[in-house]
Amino acid sequence: MSPPPAPNKDEKPDPVKIGTIRPSQTTHTFGPGAIVELPYMSVVIPGLDAAGMDPWQVEKGVAVPIDEDRLLQLVRRDMGPQVTALRGAPWSEDAGDNRTLAGNWTGLWAMTFPRWLRCSRCNALSRAEPNGLFDIDIPLYRPDESGYWHSRCPKMKGGKARALPVRFVLACKRGHLDDFPWEEWAHKKSGHVCPDGAGAQQLKLLDSGYVSRATSQRVRCDACGGQSSLVSAFGRDGSRALPECAGGRPHLNDYDPRGCGAETRALLIGASNMWFSVRRSALSIPPEPRPVERVVTTRWSDLEHIDSREELGAMAEQLRKFPMGAWLDEKRAGYTLDELWEEYQRQRAKLEEDDPGEIALLGPEFSALTAKGGIDHGIDFAVSDAGPVRASRYGVRLGGIHLATRLREVVAITGFTRLDSYDPNDEGSDSVVRAKLSANPPTWAPAAQSRGEGVMITLDEQALHTWEERLGDRQEGRHQDMKAAHEAWRQRRMLDKDGGAKSNRFVLLHTLSHLLINAVSLRSGYSTASIRERIYCQEPEGADFPMAGILLYTAAADSEGTLGGLVSIGRPEVIGPLVDEAIDNAKICSSDPFCASHKPNGNIVGMDHGQGDGTLHGAACHVCIFLPETSCDHANRYLDRAFVVPTLTTPDVAYFQ
Repeated sequence: MSPPPAPNKDEKPDPVKIGTIRPSQTTHTFGPGAIVELPYMSVVIPGLDAAGMDPWQVEKGVAVPIDEDRLLQLVRRDMGPQVTALRGAPWSEDAGDNRTLAGNWTGLWAMTFPRWLRCSRCNALSRAEPNGLFDIDIPLYRPDESGYWHSRCPKMKGGKARALPVRFVLACKRGHLDDFPWEEWAHKKSGHVCPDGAGAQQLKLLDSGYVSRATSQRVRCDACGGQSSLVSAFGRDGSRALPECAGGRPHLNDYDPRGCGAETRALLIGASNMWFSVRRSALSIPPEPRPVERVVTTRWSDLEHIDSREELGAMAEQLRKFPMGAWLDEKRAGYTLDELWEEYQRQRAKLEEDDPGEIALLGPEFSALTAKGGIDHGIDFAVSDAGPVRASRYGVRLGGIHLATRLREVVAITGFTRLDSYDPNDEGSDSVVRAKLSANPPTWAPAAQSRGEGVMITLDEQALHTWEERLGDRQEGRHQDMKAAHEAWRQRRMLDKDGGAKSNRFVLLHTLSHLLINAVSLRSGYSTASIRERIYCQEPEGADFPMAGILLYTAAADSEGTLGGLVSIGRPEVIGPLVDEAIDNAKICSSDPFCASHKPNGNIVGMDHGQGDGTLHGAACHVCIFLPETSCDHANRYLDRAFVVPTLTTPDVAYFQ
């Protein structure tokens, strides 16, 4: 990450690295709009076209394309048909400290945020701006020392003192972020304006008492004596005292031209609800797309302006003789113009259809992962069929084991949210809005690829069907509680209560997946945060084929994805006793009977729809099932031990009796 170039376009940028993040983090932890805390300053990761610049260095060819057409089709549903490419973060393996090396000129431009700083000695509070109270210093050979200084601090007798970022910002549910209104807050009692006309020039941020918590601070104006505590900005009624959202978009270095006006909330820098990525991911599986499919995807921006097959032929007649028109030359392209036009029409119709959800993406993966006899497709995909689970007491209810010795995962980010995580079923709701990555319609999306390994476990379809019929005949029970909680949760978010429902099959698979991750992490050498889940769930009714599988995998850009720990654990004679152990451990939680007696309830105390805790999980807690957010793709929702094994309060619902 480097400071942005000078606004004068005639001046060459003079970048100096001020920090480092891994390329894969740009799609999960520190994507566009997220704040990165450095030792002495904090910066915001830029959007795709921040302030008219090229912060991802696409024009220089540093952000290289990543090929994964199946994922690109899904990304285009989120971001629009104009997206024609996935690109990785700009980076270089050159780690030298000589600024002439390519590695020091490669990276993301970073913008200071929050823009308010506090002197560590005299507590002066001021904005980071040219010719302001604080000066920035970026040492050439000590980038970790980069930060702002109060050059003439009165406490230092004319010397300088460190100026550190303030810890408070404002955010709204529409993804906007802005500085805390320090000047207005200090003058709350005088109409939010300094009566002496000092404005924000003489503000100080002082600690109150013993600073028992982060909000134990107050901002004071030395000119008029006005002051106010920050405590009232937080809590249930804090939003009433804060101004409406102005539409701040620091990752784009502007404000939303449409405005906002939504209710704001005060957040601490580093709060877990400040930034949630909206991600799409796919595994690279055979077969590769046909050439005509690939060219339609990459040439979409050219094809969408053509209205007929005749117009396509006329354009081909003009361009096929030139290098730029090779894709229109039937002799060189490997397909005819009729095939090209037919494929374009098919993909355009598919984009206009209702979103089929994850099934269209996961279905081909499930078929490839469970192929009889296995598949070897080079460095990106290799799966072997290990046969049924042996040495397990529950073998009759389990299906087969498939060992993925080589996997390639591509993850793309299509937006982000603040205050609450995003669910694909939230589309159209005003409760959680996916913020845009760029001011203009983007033509590409940030992505990251990684390679690793995994083990696929399936359930016996006949045993699963019998279990589902047994639950379907019951009018009361945990499955009905989960359904009611889901409907209440969606109504609270102003969504159609019948949409996005999770089946009993999904709750079973998801809960079993968490139990297996906890058990496998103790034997494989991977931490729970390094093992991810991929749930393949589809009921037989109305589907081409049923799916009931769990892929536990690890994939990383470094060596952690190639250690072989999961594959060795996945051998049938090893995984059998491990499955028994995971299932047996689920029968009792150290938080029982509290954990076992918990029922899902999507309502929240005080809401009009009823009383509850707003959860979408049953017998599940941090002690027994919950996983880090890097492992679970469903935010630890739709979990219940009672669906897997008999619990203290619910003995008659479990799949594994």
